[in-house]
Amino acid sequence: MEWLRTLYFYIREIHCHDNLGKYDDHLAIGKGKVNFREIFEFLKEKKIKPLLVSEAHNEEDTYINMEVLSNVF
Repeated sequence: MEWLRTLYFYIREIHCHDNLGKYDDHLAIGKGKVNFREIFEFLKEKKIKPLLVSEAHNEEDTYINMEVLSNVF
């Protein structure tokens, strides 16, 4: 999370999708290894509200992302 602590001031949008760490999988949030909870909590603490863009590759994952992202801020 060092990247977030360093760059948060410049963040205006986040393209949200999860992955397993090897490929750009575009999984639903929560199906991979990205710690979105930590990222979102940090942004809340800093009072940063970037545009959150869902990048799912199928309908099911799109609905999952919509549910998660609608409750972030």
